Amino acid sequence: MLKAIDAAKFFIYLMQDEENDLSNLKLNKLLYYAQGCHLKRTGKPLFCDKIEAWQHGPVVADIYHEYKKFGNRPINESNGEFDSSNFDETEMQTLLDTAREFGKYSASALREMTHQPDTPWSLYFKEGERNIVIPNENIKSYFDSSVSISYFVPDFSAEDEIGYRDDAGYLVLPADYAD
Repeated sequence: MLKAIDAAKFFIYLMQDEENDLSNLKLNKLLYYAQGCHLKRTGKPLFCDKIEAWQHGPVVADIYHEYKKFGNRPINESNGEFDSSNFDETEMQTLLDTAREFGKYSASALREMTHQPDTPWSLYFKEGERNIVIPNENIKSYFDSSVSISYFVPDFSAEDEIGYRDDAGYLVLPADYAD
């Protein structure tokens, strides 16, 4: 099973571009949504770390502390430690689908989404209390009944394939291929 830092590094790697708005707050919300989506799809957690109910929503404490040096600015750390071979196909699909479905929202929008009535966060957050874990069973139950996330399946049927697939199944394009 993954650790939350593995999933966090995936999101950081994926969102390193000129439009990067991946703050610590947004990263923690994406981890929450990835965990919920994976629980819904497989019945198993994506990562072993606990999610806690903090003032600004669901948080993985170790991830918050790892990236708090960025404050509310985008995380611009490309430390090269992301390794796609750490993820099985189902985990990768969940992370990609989470990024596609929820990565388009701002940190504040994601915060508001997690603060809605009857969300796992709203049921467990207690003002002034710390280290309140949101049980995975509650996250799964909420996602089963309230969150829809579709699988992204590209349709290449009308396209000629250019390049080749490597051993991991990723498409490798020729060096001179231009969009």
